[in-house]
Amino acid sequence: MGVPNPGNSPVEQVQSGEWLIGLEGWVIPDGNYDDFAVGQKRHFAEQLWSMEGLSASRDRTKRAVLRPDRRYELNGHVVYRSRAVSVIDFGLLGYVDENVKIDPDADSIAGTVYLGVDPFFYADDFAKQLGVPAAIYSWAVKEIWAETGPMISVRRGLLRRVAYVQRDPRRLSWLPVNSTSDGPGDGTWGSFILRCQLENQAPTYGPKV
Repeated sequence: MGVPNPGNSPVEQVQSGEWLIGLEGWVIPDGNYDDFAVGQKRHFAEQLWSMEGLSASRDRTKRAVLRPDRRYELNGHVVYRSRAVSVIDFGLLGYVDENVKIDPDADSIAGTVYLGVDPFFYADDFAKQLGVPAAIYSWAVKEIWAETGPMISVRRGLLRRVAYVQRDPRRLSWLPVNSTSDGPGDGTWGSFILRCQLENQAPTYGPKV
């Protein structure tokens, strides 16, 4: 296990052909995957998440450009759309679910997204729906970073009556670990970032492992 360093960003470690892919801390305890470890080959689809949503684009190119904040500037084509899921071709295939706003009429879209390991939505549901394209890739896990930092209480919701505990976004740092089982080492759990090398260009329908 390494030493937390807010200045040593995972973005700085990315090589050509590699991707930064987030993994929410609840996904493994829920039993959706075994722990991830450096050196493994794993199979999963990519979930795309954007708070701002994805809008129509006149640019027909397909690309995803990594930003310093670990998000990607994405431009791609909508290759499948339903009420529950849209599949985007941005050089790879990834999906957005109904929680991400997307222009309903656009064939080409653009936006700023996080890439994440599919929790189970694609592999266990969307992949089984007629017409949904294959989107599970094989990945070599090169490095794992655990989110760490002090915990704070945040109030949200109507009249701010509901309190949540989260890490202070102003004081986040990233700790290199050998496995997601290591965690941040402070008795808490949180998110991870995987630095992954794409192993196969041809996606499949499964399995996720």
